[in-house]
Amino acid sequence: MKLENGSSFGAYRVVGLLGAGGMGEVYRAHDPKLRRDVALKIVPELFAWDEERMKRFEREAHVLASLNHPNIEAIYGLEESGDERALVLELVEGPTLAERIAQGPIPLEESLAIARQMVDALDTAHEKGIVHRDLKPGNVKLTPEGNVKILDFGLAKPLLETTSSSGDASSLSQSPTLMKGTQAGVILGTASYMSPEQARGKQVDKRADLWALGVILYEMLTGARLFDGETISDTLAAVLTRDPDWSRLPKETPAATRRLLSHLLERDPKKRLRDVGDARFDLEPGVSSDVVRTMEPKGTRRRWLLVGLVGVLLATALAYQLGRHAVSQSSMPSFRPLTFRRGTVDTARFAPDGGTVFYSAAWDGRASALFSTRLESPESSALDLPSGWLVGVVPGELAFLSVNQTLARAPLGSGAPREVLTHVQWADWSRDGSSFAVVHAVEGSVRLEFPVGTVVFETATGGILRPSISPSGDRVAFVEALIAGYTRGRVRVVGRDGSIVASSKEYNSFSGLSWRSDREVWFSAQDSGKEFVVFALSLSGEVREVLRTPGSLALHDISPDGRLLVSQFKGRFETVGLAPGDAEERDLTWLDRTYIEDLTPDGRTIVFHEGGIGGEMIARDAQGMAFLRGTDGSPAVRLGMGQPLAISPDGRWAILMSGENARITLYPTGAGSSRDLPAANIRQYYDAWWFPDGRHVLIAANEEDRPRRLFVQDLEGGDPQALTPEGVWTEENSISPDGKWVAAFAPDEPMSLYPVEEGEVRGLPGIAPDEYVLRWSTDGSHVFVSKRRVDGPVVPIFRLDVGTGERALWKELAPRDPSGVTGIAWICLTPDGKSYAYTYGRVLSDLYLVENAR
Repeated sequence: MKLENGSSFGAYRVVGLLGAGGMGEVYRAHDPKLRRDVALKIVPELFAWDEERMKRFEREAHVLASLNHPNIEAIYGLEESGDERALVLELVEGPTLAERIAQGPIPLEESLAIARQMVDALDTAHEKGIVHRDLKPGNVKLTPEGNVKILDFGLAKPLLETTSSSGDASSLSQSPTLMKGTQAGVILGTASYMSPEQARGKQVDKRADLWALGVILYEMLTGARLFDGETISDTLAAVLTRDPDWSRLPKETPAATRRLLSHLLERDPKKRLRDVGDARFDLEPGVSSDVVRTMEPKGTRRRWLLVGLVGVLLATALAYQLGRHAVSQSSMPSFRPLTFRRGTVDTARFAPDGGTVFYSAAWDGRASALFSTRLESPESSALDLPSGWLVGVVPGELAFLSVNQTLARAPLGSGAPREVLTHVQWADWSRDGSSFAVVHAVEGSVRLEFPVGTVVFETATGGILRPSISPSGDRVAFVEALIAGYTRGRVRVVGRDGSIVASSKEYNSFSGLSWRSDREVWFSAQDSGKEFVVFALSLSGEVREVLRTPGSLALHDISPDGRLLVSQFKGRFETVGLAPGDAEERDLTWLDRTYIEDLTPDGRTIVFHEGGIGGEMIARDAQGMAFLRGTDGSPAVRLGMGQPLAISPDGRWAILMSGENARITLYPTGAGSSRDLPAANIRQYYDAWWFPDGRHVLIAANEEDRPRRLFVQDLEGGDPQALTPEGVWTEENSISPDGKWVAAFAPDEPMSLYPVEEGEVRGLPGIAPDEYVLRWSTDGSHVFVSKRRVDGPVVPIFRLDVGTGERALWKELAPRDPSGVTGIAWICLTPDGKSYAYTYGRVLSDLYLVENAR
């Protein structure tokens, strides 16, 4: 029975029909108590009074209500009215992804940005054991703010699984999302997006969502259905037999994205990507295939750390790089550093006098604060103002955004700040101080106001970034992002009446924007490559290149005489360790990306990998170079090309991986000859660890077309022998001190103890599903454990009793200098817990004055 507009349904007033499908009709309704509109999904009458089904449906709804994720449609409650039952849902405005794809292929960066938000939502749901089962573009919405919202999470299953004799699920066989399958039951899903196991009517798990994600990403990039047919049967046949046409992908599709698609679209679920979180790294903008290839063997736990580092090049002498080929040095751009502390520069502006620069930066691990410096001085002075980000400077005053998104202005001398406006995301101040341009969040919408209160631009699908007011104060330039929260988009220039004066083409990413004159606005962006280039956009719409530099560059401001304020970003992997007998950690970093792989049991030697620019320069190979170094800080010793995996207990041998990770070599650390270890059927190696006897190694690897597992390799001869079932492996040295047990894990399960010889698998009491074993204690009574992922610069490590599961905090690892630290990922311990070493990522930036840029 359809509901009439204006009628009541429980506490809600029906506004209108939004749509209908196999899972019932959906209405727009108004909640008078909370003064908001909601979506009412009416449960089909076939199910509504099947008591057993509804109990299970309610239990599922309770679980889904706990998700509370910004990319998942929220569930508000269950409502009854007469003989009708309904689910009360968040009302998500905006087009569906299906409607967006219908307009044609979606640009690469926008597609990846949408996929990233979907991955975040799926990851959260899968962690709670919730599988969508009907993921498709029609169940994905793009909100006016540019956010992705996934609808209908897991709601069909509890209704459609038959648990009582009442009702007949086969009556729904004509629904586009519900089709009758074999006698085993009903097939859940939409034919074009079903996984092969789903299409066969088999039991499905979260890997069905991974398949659908791959299909959707392919369709976003190509604008065409991957699997389609005249009938449902034809479509299902295509899902089961047709291989993707990879030639239809855009030519600029990165190798990492192509590889991700191939992993997502594996027909055999055992070969498919194991966890949706594994896809996050390959979807990050600017991911290098070389970096991905280098890092894959170390497991998914480490990938997340690279997000803040990939695409950020190391520091270079910009003036030297640009001036070395110059005919006349005075005619070329020159770069002079203005900041010398460790941290990250946020924004910077010239003062009206032209000789003073104000900026905001997060120095030495502290919150972002405001500073000033004179161009002739290397020192900066902190301003007595709250934490925040600089907006602009006019004679006698500056404006800033506080950490709670409040725009405020403050006198340059003494005096308290005065609030101007709340809920401000970005802002700029005119040179005469008469008006602000603000990106203002109001009642769920984001708009550009210039001046405050006058809306000059709104976007239904994207975001608004980096507003900049022209010198004369009659126009404002900004970045119109294709998706809110991401920086792919185009530059727009609008007048005070909202008329569009000029627009640029789309760019992959923006890092800054400022007016050069009333006729040109300059911006720093990534075009087709990885470099950030400064471009100039004229009011006639023409774009020219102004400045090209190595590294990651952000444009902050341009003075009336043409000088620029820019910042350059630098990224490193750094390693520190505590040597035996030392009271403090020692810096063991060698080149630019030093990540530790193993530590000898006595804590005196590490083996590490240089996989950055420095390592590649030495090795002349993208896999970098392996090194040995004493934890006493003695100079590093080169071992050979490739990635080191483990060092023997006596420190005499190391295992190196090379040849696209398909070969491992036993390498002497002193005199002697190296030799390859027999691979038998192993296709790819991931990691290795030495057994305490020094004659065997534990290997994480996979055979051709098989899942990863653990093998034992006898160094005296013979092929690797399988130790664990397929899909069971580990990421660190989890071998017991007597060599009889290995702690390993299966997907979505806590670590268990697997016997090396004979015996039954034992549980490891007290360990959480998201924890892993770093090392066993010397006597075998305890293990050191930590979470597989910890955001921030501090990682707690616990001692866990193997018998009782009791735990105690052993130590919190934290870099002495937290400036720019993105997280800790590599940790190695000695069995006695007295020595250790670990690697963390760090991203830093510096502010420069640029002259002669034209």
